[in-house]
Amino acid sequence: MKNARYIVPNFFTSLNFLLGAWAILLVTGAIEFLSISQIPTVLACHLIVYCVLMDKLDGFAASLMNAKSEFGAQFDSLADLIAFGLAPAICLLKAYQELAPEWYADNQVLLLVCISAYMLCAAMRLARYNAIDADANPDFFLGLPSTLAGGFNVVFLIIAIEYDFFRADNALLPALAIFMLLSSVMMLTTLYLPKFKSRENKILNIIQFFGILTGYALGFAMILTEILLALISAYAIFGFGYGLVVRLSENKHDDSELGNIPR
Repeated sequence: MKNARYIVPNFFTSLNFLLGAWAILLVTGAIEFLSISQIPTVLACHLIVYCVLMDKLDGFAASLMNAKSEFGAQFDSLADLIAFGLAPAICLLKAYQELAPEWYADNQVLLLVCISAYMLCAAMRLARYNAIDADANPDFFLGLPSTLAGGFNVVFLIIAIEYDFFRADNALLPALAIFMLLSSVMMLTTLYLPKFKSRENKILNIIQFFGILTGYALGFAMILTEILLALISAYAIFGFGYGLVVRLSENKHDDSELGNIPR
């Protein structure tokens, strides 16, 4: 019974893994999910959004129950690779293939480069996090987390499908593939992004709480994806902006200390 506390976080990690795998099976046509009326790619993307929510819950449960372990860390990374590395890339590939077949036929190499870079960078990001970044800074992520990268790409894809982005006359058709490529690069940077945690500023805590609550409500309900995108974008923009200020302050402090070294 002494290991019972590990059951809850590993349960959420298991859901993360399975939902990511089911998203791949669904979008590739390997399974038909309950005779639903939604486009399979859209539902697969919503399953990946669920993975984002499960990923945050397993970390919260592990901290709350003091149930962090090496097994849990490795299991979480394997689940993240499926849910946020492979699944979003396959969803994007299938969306272009099925909804913009002429563009897909002419630009398969470009699309393959973009999704290959994304999958590879997600794997490298997760490996770097386990080996180096996990304990490097308790307050910040280094670079774009794979969870956020996957969430960004699938939320964009859901909205793109809803607003008929993949029509043949759309000059911006390459945009989603290019965005996936840019998110690949962002995963491997060392830019600071604040982690979700309790802060001294009560106003920031309130904003953070209601932002997370809104994200979970909309994500689970699979509605108002535009608001979900706005929340993710606000976190990334303001978070990286704040992280840049902190990084510049640290560099300035380091330079000041270096100047005080006796010569």
